[in-house]
Amino acid sequence: MQDHKQERLIRLDKFIKHLETSQVAFAKRVGTGRVYVSQLLTGHRGLTDQMASKIVTAYPILNREWLLWGDGEMLTNEPGAADVARMDILATNIALIRARWGMEQTEFAELFGVTRW
Repeated sequence: MQDHKQERLIRLDKFIKHLETSQVAFAKRVGTGRVYVSQLLTGHRGLTDQMASKIVTAYPILNREWLLWGDGEMLTNEPGAADVARMDILATNIALIRARWGMEQTEFAELFGVTRW
């Protein structure tokens, strides 16, 4: 049987894969570094209650009890939580497109007629 620490890391990895986001984008949104996230996923660091809270604050769609203890479903049914996750995926994809086209944020916004960013 895997220990509790390893099970938390497996659940965190599953959630990041569910988001279809990079470790860099995930770390940025949570407010930590890519190296820290990498260390979590490889088991060099443990997932603390404090870090779990930061992750759930950044991703309200994530069920904290599932992340920490495996209880319930991975995703919550809180109103708006799914919208937050979709917006994160959209923002990541826009950043990738901008980088590929070599465009600044304002250039991209003007091209597509976005007035609020």
